[in-house]
Amino acid sequence: MSTTSRSYLLVAVQILALFYLFISGPVIPTNILVGILMIGGVMLGLWSVYAFRGTTFKITPELPENATHIISGPYGIIRHPMYASVMLVALALLANFFSFERMIALIILFVNFHMKITHEESLLEKRFGEYKTYKQKTHRLLPFIY
Repeated sequence: MSTTSRSYLLVAVQILALFYLFISGPVIPTNILVGILMIGGVMLGLWSVYAFRGTTFKITPELPENATHIISGPYGIIRHPMYASVMLVALALLANFFSFERMIALIILFVNFHMKITHEESLLEKRFGEYKTYKQKTHRLLPFIY
């Protein structure tokens, strides 16, 4: 499978898992803690997009020709805050209305993000020489954990 095909497959799985989580239960949190988790995920996502301003953004792991290595904002703490924000919202959706099927969708989403991140980081290491040092100073998705 080509790199591009693999990237589009990863994006398709991501979209399908998220779509299932959104349509298979209520979206509006019914619990204050779930609401805080969801708002935290949305805020992290917005902060990540703000840090990315003025650069080219793609949903696939491939880097645009004019890509720059962002290390400010949430990227100074974790390497993939946009993925982390999606995971927080997805976790909030599951906590808001738990079902075995939704838990499977969340697990699929997490495994998919792990594969996508691994692929993306290999591309970032090839493009940016300082990326290996950056990896040593930050965590992938969860500060101090992963």
